[in-house]
Amino acid sequence: MNKPFYINLQEHFITVSIGVALYPEHGRQIDSLNIHAEQALAEAKQLGGNTIRLYSHKASPLLNSSINLDRDLRQAIKNKELIVYYQPKISLTSKKVYGFEALIRWNHPVRGLIAPDTFLPFAEESSLISEIGYFVLLETCKQIKSWINHGFPDISVSVNIVAQQIHRGRLLTDLKEALELYNIDGHHLELEITESSLIDHSKNVEKLLEQIKKENISISLDDFGTGYSSLAYLTRYPFDTLKIDRAFVNKIGDHKDEAIITAMIAMGKAMGMNIVAEGVETIEQVNFLKHQGCDILQGFYFSKPLNALESTEFLKQHKLIAV
Repeated sequence: MNKPFYINLQEHFITVSIGVALYPEHGRQIDSLNIHAEQALAEAKQLGGNTIRLYSHKASPLLNSSINLDRDLRQAIKNKELIVYYQPKISLTSKKVYGFEALIRWNHPVRGLIAPDTFLPFAEESSLISEIGYFVLLETCKQIKSWINHGFPDISVSVNIVAQQIHRGRLLTDLKEALELYNIDGHHLELEITESSLIDHSKNVEKLLEQIKKENISISLDDFGTGYSSLAYLTRYPFDTLKIDRAFVNKIGDHKDEAIITAMIAMGKAMGMNIVAEGVETIEQVNFLKHQGCDILQGFYFSKPLNALESTEFLKQHKLIAV
């Protein structure tokens, strides 16, 4: 397994990490054994990978925080501690709220509000990410229905999708169920997919995205420009939107970075895509992106992520935005 292999002349390596939990020493229930095996696997990965670890009741200090986080996160799903926040996206054409991006938060009973960067990496190492992803879909569709009932029928909300959701085989079913449950059309939803989630260039992924498009759901290439195969992805997959990463937006003012953004926008426009820029925080960034023909802006210049009530109030109070 240590030998390199090649795809399109690029060298790749695979490592194998294994976590083991034994019956009955480490548990008598399947759920308990799974949790303990996942904890052993996490330790194997944190030790550098390419190794095997047997679960121990005396966990390594390296894993103490992650074990607690994993345990608490499982309880959070049961106890409905997860909350979806919505960050507004502003259309430069209509000068109105185009829609929102759905962002998960964890209202921990002891630690308070926890940002996704803290707990999602742990969820992605287990089956929890699928449960969380489905929860976000349901909450988002529920909120869209609420906005429609409040007189905002054209709102679109983007939801982040990770590799595990793409490859486990239930994403299309989950989408259909969520839309049907709240009786809303697919055009209200957009899926944001990062380049790293598309490393598997299989025909199955292409087929899945085409099926999703048939449900009238839009697809966005998130964090564009941060990976190694951005251009290849643009032509291979049926993207409607190109989202410029905040890492580039933050450097507006630097001639070279501005040239890169200009090229990104021109390329996306030439391919018939909508262009979204995230992480917009200053009027200088707004003016530059507007001048270059960017379609939609998102960032703290307009608003922080808002809870359901706050986002509804934002819609009511910002029917026209000065940009």
